Amino acid sequence: MGVSRVLAAGISTGLALLLAGVGSQATAYPGARWIPAHSSNYTRMSSRSIDRVVIHTVEGSEAGCISWFQNSRSNVSAHYVLSHAGRVTQMVREQDRAWHCGRWNDRSIGIENEGWAGRNNWTATQYRVLADLTREICNRYGIPKDRTHIVGHVEVPGATHTDPGRFFDWNRFMNLVRGTSSPPPPPPSGGTTTYTVRSGDTLGGIAHQFGTTVSELQRLNNIPNPNLIHVGQRLIVPTSGGSPPPPPPVASSLTGLEVTAGALNVRASIMGTILGQIQRGQRFVATSQSNGWYRIDYRGRHAWVSGSYVRRVAVTSIVVTANSLNVRSGPSTGNTRIGALPRNFHAVKLGQSGAWILIQFDHRRAYVHGSYANTVSVR
Repeated sequence: MGVSRVLAAGISTGLALLLAGVGSQATAYPGARWIPAHSSNYTRMSSRSIDRVVIHTVEGSEAGCISWFQNSRSNVSAHYVLSHAGRVTQMVREQDRAWHCGRWNDRSIGIENEGWAGRNNWTATQYRVLADLTREICNRYGIPKDRTHIVGHVEVPGATHTDPGRFFDWNRFMNLVRGTSSPPPPPPSGGTTTYTVRSGDTLGGIAHQFGTTVSELQRLNNIPNPNLIHVGQRLIVPTSGGSPPPPPPVASSLTGLEVTAGALNVRASIMGTILGQIQRGQRFVATSQSNGWYRIDYRGRHAWVSGSYVRRVAVTSIVVTANSLNVRSGPSTGNTRIGALPRNFHAVKLGQSGAWILIQFDHRRAYVHGSYANTVSVR
């Protein structure tokens, strides 16, 4: 979009307008908040034909963008604003024409993303939520999930902007939108083979997949910094059996929990908004504790449960090593994708089917591929 003209003074003004403008308008995307753009910055319509989704960068902060869209002099708006942390704000009704991309305003939904086209500042959560939002829009209007119909601002005819920029990973994003990211085939046995680094890979995750260590991959590939690998890089990986892998390490900073109440409220914060309920006997991994409350990973985010209705138990946990890990209804890529877990998400391991791990996914049992998760024992 190019909201670089937003001044610091405008941000403080916009925050006041933001607080004053929060209304009861129902948002089209579940979980989004409604903060309306100024009425002079878009065109109200009774209906229109929508066949494109346009991805932008704010060229600034979430607050600055919201401030600018609420400024009557800006003459610009988009339907949604998405923060680095994954917060979605709807500012224009989808049936109305936002002013975000010139000649395709009539036919498109515009999504602004906190950040800059010229900086590599995209977060895993931002990718995941942006993909979820885009998928819902496409499903709602029957828009094909392809690069003809999901475009960047730079691709709009007559555009003078470069966003979302060269650092935006279109392959990663479109895989998330389609839910088609899948693990690589198993390597041949004996000796070594090569592996091509994919979006979301870490050296630790690759080492886990091939039953080796990070230090061995560093040695074989002359990698001085294990945190510096890139998409498309070809790695030499060992495939010989050798000794059985060691048992999973014990994570002393985590706590296994089992629900003892008939139904336990899960909250956004201590004594905060209720996000859902978990039933008696279900198990989770607590990542921290405060004033008799435990923090758990729930529905792709941190949440809190009261320690009065749980007991401590020993469990085996997975820790997601990819930026986003698909969750499926069964142990194959042919099964339905029912969600995704972000990096460092903890879930209780219930069993295993080949390379697929059965986990506790909210109130359901579901599968993830073990190539993208480490296993730890929690006591």
